[in-house]
Amino acid sequence: MTNPTNPHAAFAAELAKVSGQPQVAYAALHELTNRVIGTKLFTILGLDYDAGVMRRLYSDNLELYPVPGADPIGDTVWEQTIIGKREPLVLNSAEALKAVLPEYPKLEALGCKSMLNLPIVVFGTSIGTLNMLNVEGHFTAERVAEAYALTAAAATCLLMTKETANG
Repeated sequence: MTNPTNPHAAFAAELAKVSGQPQVAYAALHELTNRVIGTKLFTILGLDYDAGVMRRLYSDNLELYPVPGADPIGDTVWEQTIIGKREPLVLNSAEALKAVLPEYPKLEALGCKSMLNLPIVVFGTSIGTLNMLNVEGHFTAERVAEAYALTAAAATCLLMTKETANG
């Protein structure tokens, strides 16, 4: 029996559903992330090294970040940090965000002035990223630590996507 008031139990219940996957799982991960960390904007990317692209698999703002969507894997500080070093990228000020994201004016209009992007790592390889934006200064050390616990759930979702594509 699941406890719907526990955000992790609610995620597990959604993960167990058969129909609508993996989108049901992505939406449940979004809800879990909102309850644990809080976001104003949330996306999930899967990394396709063979094609050299990052594929947008989930977005809560389809106008700004449509699904499906893809961007080339480049050699910016973002890719160097998330993919190369497998470390989080935390930008906790509007100035830092503005320097990295060309779409910053649209993000600012949504109240997004900080960002936490976490690598989703399986077998030593970044297979995707969990991307969260919120108000300036939102991503404290404590929130970043809590967010890391969400990467296991995110890895499950990404592996479901691979399984669905192969099945």
